[in-house]
Amino acid sequence: MLAWEEGRADPEITVEHDQLYAKLARLEPIIVEDRRPASVQRAVTVLFRRMAAHFAMEEEFAAVAAPQSCGLLQHEHFELLAMLARLREIPPARRDQRERAYRDFVGALARHDAELDVPLFRPGA
Repeated sequence: MLAWEEGRADPEITVEHDQLYAKLARLEPIIVEDRRPASVQRAVTVLFRRMAAHFAMEEEFAAVAAPQSCGLLQHEHFELLAMLARLREIPPARRDQRERAYRDFVGALARHDAELDVPLFRPGA
């Protein structure tokens, strides 16, 4: 599971990431293991919308805190949302493919957070 390290970023960003990671933890078993097509599609849609809202918040914050980084941040967010859009297209019956796509997304999100969000949003950055 993803974990945001306390004290490494602005407190508002820290709270947002904690809430986001809690949502990911709740949705993961449905996305990865559930065999009911409607449940899987609903969970992926909820995740997509939550990630879009999260990214919008980060981009608003960055526009003030680090405007020079907005283009890179937007590009990375677009790529991450594209991964979720592809996940949404996988038939619910294809559990193995769905799990691999979800794990790839989580890995890319972890890299994004470590390499971009933490340095960008740390206090005093």
